[in-house]
Amino acid sequence: GSDHFYLEYFQSIEDEGNMYFVYPTYIKFKEIEGALIEKVSKETGEKLWQQTFDLRNNDAQERVAFLNINKEHNLEVYSYRRLAEPSEFWIPFALTSAEIDSCIISKRVYNSTDGSMLSFIYPDTASSNLMKITHSDYGFRLFELVNDTSYAFVRRQRDKIYLDYINIYTGQVIKSFHDTVSVSKPYVSPTVIQPTLKCLFVSPDTIINVVYVKKANTTEFEDYQAKIVVYDGKLNRIKELDINPYLKVFYNATLVYADNRYMVLNIVRGDPGLVVTYREFLIFDYDGNLLHDVTLKLGDTYYAKEVFHPLPTFGEFLFAGMSNEIDALDFLILSPDGQLKRVAKLYMDESRLLWPKEIISFNDKELVLRFGIGDYEGGVVYVGCHNEIVKIQLEKALGTSTSEAVTQPIYVYPNPTSGKISFKLEDKVGTVDIRMFDLYGHEVLRLFDMLIDDKTIDISNFSSGIYLFKISKNGMKLMDGKIVKVD
Repeated sequence: GSDHFYLEYFQSIEDEGNMYFVYPTYIKFKEIEGALIEKVSKETGEKLWQQTFDLRNNDAQERVAFLNINKEHNLEVYSYRRLAEPSEFWIPFALTSAEIDSCIISKRVYNSTDGSMLSFIYPDTASSNLMKITHSDYGFRLFELVNDTSYAFVRRQRDKIYLDYINIYTGQVIKSFHDTVSVSKPYVSPTVIQPTLKCLFVSPDTIINVVYVKKANTTEFEDYQAKIVVYDGKLNRIKELDINPYLKVFYNATLVYADNRYMVLNIVRGDPGLVVTYREFLIFDYDGNLLHDVTLKLGDTYYAKEVFHPLPTFGEFLFAGMSNEIDALDFLILSPDGQLKRVAKLYMDESRLLWPKEIISFNDKELVLRFGIGDYEGGVVYVGCHNEIVKIQLEKALGTSTSEAVTQPIYVYPNPTSGKISFKLEDKVGTVDIRMFDLYGHEVLRLFDMLIDDKTIDISNFSSGIYLFKISKNGMKLMDGKIVKVD
């Protein structure tokens, strides 16, 4: 997906030992025009099958909002469609009160075999009780499928948070709940307060949010109370945690992780007009007891993002975050006694930025991470251009580890192989350099100035396993991927 959007597009499901991933393939002017579903072996990481989808249509008022894979492995596309002409150019999900009149959500289902559209559900606009987003609604943060017939939509309107349950087929509101909070604060010199409204679904019946509650009719900052609030499926407050004692000058508090055991609050410290100097992570148990207060010094990497993953051992966390090196990610374990230990570092191409999105799994041998990639172009950083899944093989000793791009295209055949492999590029590039590595980062093959077109290499003497290859020309990377060697 794109970080310009507030909604998350990447989805995945597991079925009979395989993983199915769906994500956008083409974003133009913040609009999704294509999607891709890939089937990947969970055991080997080999891409078994893929299908592309053209999501462009002639309706200029429709914008893709959410992608999903159903149990038949078909693609579901949920879209917002305007019911009135825009008063100005409309950028979805980056809304001001002047940019949108009203819209409803439609649903398309595409066949995963040939990419054809199977069904199109568009609610009757003349029907009453439709879910209509008006110009006074803003701050969209959450769209969650509840079951096969309904979805939940979290929005805010002025000082209220709304939770609407919508029928997928009719567009009608099944039920709606709201909670009154303060989502804006006055400017109090010299402190700039940046409130957040990022909800997290723990389950269809549990929603967690950071809210700012106004104590009385006042504009004074001291009369606002910052809380982590746990809601039930009717938006009733079932738990409140006062976080004001933990907040200091110049902060932006965001709930970055929540489940039925832990809540992780990210507080940004520093001067908002200049550089964020460090980030503080407060880890609470579900009852609101503070377990850890972790500070990460960031230096100039003010754009750093982190993702958390609780480990099976109680009180331990794994998290990934950008290090002081722009082209590197650090993976650290936080122990119950509050100690940080680095377990791996992932280096990428210097021309790309890594944005951690989700830690999928972790054990003592490997971890699997999803991250977004941005590119440097002409001094401008484009963020969230696409996603990749990497499997990182951990070494026994702390230090650098090598990554395997699980979903990256492979242009070698046969693959898997028991003996010889052939490389082929689509374009004629002349001579290239080829290097191969095992999953511990050891170089097992190096060939320079080779003609690549249909070049055959014998690896029959290699041990069975997964090997990474890199093909470059004049120091510039052309392609990388993996090879599965079998006996």
